[in-house]
Amino acid sequence: MQRLPKFLSPLVQDLGRSERRVGATLYVEGLLMPGQRKSIGPMAERLGVDAQRLQQFITDSPWEEAVVWKAIRAVAVDSLEPVEAWIVDETGWLKQGEHSVGVAHQYCGAVGKSANCQVNVQVAITDGLVALPVGARLYLPESWTADRARCREAGIPDQVEFATKPEIAANLIREALADGVVRAPVLGDNAYGVGGGVDM
Repeated sequence: MQRLPKFLSPLVQDLGRSERRVGATLYVEGLLMPGQRKSIGPMAERLGVDAQRLQQFITDSPWEEAVVWKAIRAVAVDSLEPVEAWIVDETGWLKQGEHSVGVAHQYCGAVGKSANCQVNVQVAITDGLVALPVGARLYLPESWTADRARCREAGIPDQVEFATKPEIAANLIREALADGVVRAPVLGDNAYGVGGGVDM
């Protein structure tokens, strides 16, 4: 944990003001610390900081995820060569309520069946032994994108439209290629291959 801020420094350097960079570092540290609950309050308590500091970074700080992913991709490419393959996959998080962005009754890999959850589509690169993420995006079901009032209430910009999981994956791959991640075969399960209808 003592070396974590130095490791994160190049990844958060383009977030702008120093409090954003500090907030990002604390947030990642909180996610990595032991403890079941990873919401703002419990993480702030474990970190010994004011919860408002973390909350402001997540909800009120204007920063672009693209600059963070660009920095992550540069580190990933430098750390992992030769790249043997790209991996497209998704992760589901069980949720109790209905207010978390993108939450819906949908397939959740964490439990192997449909459940109330959020789903994240991600792309990683691998050398055959280690995999490093180079892109990720939250999947928004049509029940969300069709309800603009709900989207506005959750802070989702009006320009965000529905995209299938294969479309999200293809966009993530395009972004990673534009940032210099080397080409390699793309691996994914049936959902991202058959009937995806996505042109690269």
